[in-house]
Amino acid sequence: MKAHSLLVPVVIAAMAIVLGGCGGSGGPDSANTPGSLSVTVLFPPDSSPAQEPKVIPPGTDSVVVRILEPDTGNELVPDTVIARPQGDNEARETIERVRAGSALVQALAKPTTDGSGATLAQASAPVEVPSGDTVQVGLNLFGVAATVQVTPATLDVLTTKTTQLQAVAYDAIGNIIVGAAFTWASSNTAAATVSDAGLVAAITPGDSTVTATETREGVSDSCAVTVTQRETTQLVVDPGAAFISKGQTAQISAVAYDRDGDEIVGEPIAWQSSDPGVATVNTTGLTTGISEGSATITATASNAQADTALVDVSLYVIKLAWRGNANLDLHVFGPDYVHASPDNPEIAAGKLVTQTGVPTAREFFSGRASLPGAYYIAVNYYEGTGAVEAQVTVEGIGPSPIVRTATVTRANQNTGYPVLRDTPSWFRPVDVFISTDDITTFGPDTTVPLYESDPNP
Repeated sequence: MKAHSLLVPVVIAAMAIVLGGCGGSGGPDSANTPGSLSVTVLFPPDSSPAQEPKVIPPGTDSVVVRILEPDTGNELVPDTVIARPQGDNEARETIERVRAGSALVQALAKPTTDGSGATLAQASAPVEVPSGDTVQVGLNLFGVAATVQVTPATLDVLTTKTTQLQAVAYDAIGNIIVGAAFTWASSNTAAATVSDAGLVAAITPGDSTVTATETREGVSDSCAVTVTQRETTQLVVDPGAAFISKGQTAQISAVAYDRDGDEIVGEPIAWQSSDPGVATVNTTGLTTGISEGSATITATASNAQADTALVDVSLYVIKLAWRGNANLDLHVFGPDYVHASPDNPEIAAGKLVTQTGVPTAREFFSGRASLPGAYYIAVNYYEGTGAVEAQVTVEGIGPSPIVRTATVTRANQNTGYPVLRDTPSWFRPVDVFISTDDITTFGPDTTVPLYESDPNP
């Protein structure tokens, strides 16, 4: 079967053939005087595309006009073949000696000049041929379907989903029949149903054959439909990491996706904590910090697809958020300006996590089992091209978080590490004293130059 582009069906209404009848002089025997029909055919141009909506389809080189007795279908006069004229698209023919009275006029579009071959389109209309008078009738030719093509030819669809099928009818030489109508049917409605417009709905796993039948000629084509159970192929947990203090909560969510990448709404999710002594999780993903440490929260779909989030429960959490075209680092110094790191005995191992992005990016530092004392929180601003606004939040101990905002307005001259001496890209938005019971601020918020070898202001 030929492959053709699909076309939106339209209703064709145009007169391509005009017939006129004339009778005799109206004398005493005029009722028995035969009439004649004058036929005009407007052929489509030779250059017409196959899918162009013409009343007479492209590729037509003749029209056969038949005049029949309405009740019996017997020919009243021999068939008349009107061929495409050379150098013109309009042809006229007069059919003589047509019996007065009722007649059925048929027009058949043919691909040859002699009226042979497959019928591409056809039309018929009743006409009264009176003696001594004139009659005109217009015929709209409808394409004669020789083949139908349904696309796609095969379909694998998941349960609960729908897919639109398309059907196109073609005449004997491959013209698209514009405005063709179809009926649709499914061989197994338990597996898949189909609407009058060809929309397939997958019901339960199984196979079905969906068929489109052209309503005039009864030619058809089918699509083999396989319905597969929809299930989770990917589970995504958000956020992938959470930093909370003891007694705080974090809402973790999980979204299930099928093989097509579509979200599965209502997928049952089971939640589990690797260490309930550190963090617990309920049936909706709400996680609560119990004691210092790390726990892995796992979400599992009904078919065992899973994803995890790392939850860090600490004495305190320091958050950095900023706006501006720059990269920032968050630094925490303990007593005597000892930099917080996993190798530092003054401050136990924590996590420094960076999420890049403009206009807002964030960093988190979680501290566990920290020694009481003064802590200096600072931000390094580098690879920036203008002003940047940074906000530091310290939370986890005490009744409310401590929030400080600082702005650097001078364009940074640095292109990365090491930071140049005397460059104002190091600012301390907040200094805090952290104990096991509370967090308090001390000292003024300051902006100081950063030196390559000595972080002390």
